[in-house]
Amino acid sequence: MGVALLRRRVSEIRWHERVLARPFAIGAVGCALGALLPTSGVLQWTRLLVAVALGLLALHVLRRVLGR
Repeated sequence: MGVALLRRRVSEIRWHERVLARPFAIGAVGCALGALLPTSGVLQWTRLLVAVALGLLALHVLRRVLGR
């Protein structure tokens, strides 16, 4: 948010912050899950699977946003 506010004051280039909201949310959820899921035992595999799934989802969304 701070970068968006600063950009409006110092640059003529327009960004579409709404387009970036979904990848940001996916990253925030991934960080939260990484902090909450256990790092040892059987559930460490759940942590790995969730991280891989969220990473693939983020790449898919980024690819759609960039139009490639």
